Amino acid sequence: MRYPIRRDLLRKGKSLKSCCIEKDHAKEAIHIEPFKAKKNIEILSAFQIRYPEFENLRSFRLRTIKVAPKYQRKGIASVMIQNILQQINKNNNIECICLNTRIAANKLNESNGFHPIGKQFENKSIGTPSKFY
Repeated sequence: MRYPIRRDLLRKGKSLKSCCIEKDHAKEAIHIEPFKAKKNIEILSAFQIRYPEFENLRSFRLRTIKVAPKYQRKGIASVMIQNILQQINKNNNIECICLNTRIAANKLNESNGFHPIGKQFENKSIGTPSKFY
């Protein structure tokens, strides 16, 4: 079910196949996809990964964070981020959690305890994201 919502919320006009991301099916992957009236309203996934900036630390990366426009600015993303952080910390011996997000989400990331690292970079599919840990 996560591919259609990724396409609808994050990759409009792209194929469903392009919405599958590396480690989607890894055993340690965590996916949160809440529904309201049988409709997906958000997607948030997390994967264990080695992050170049924290190469020697056991890290998780949050990916595909998005809330449907109708439900934005209601605290849903923060609740989901805190929920997935609890799941990560409960089930794994993780030392660092990182994410790359669109600039529009910088305030959300900071309000959830993440700190920017490095410089913004270009990504052809999403524009100019920022890195956080």
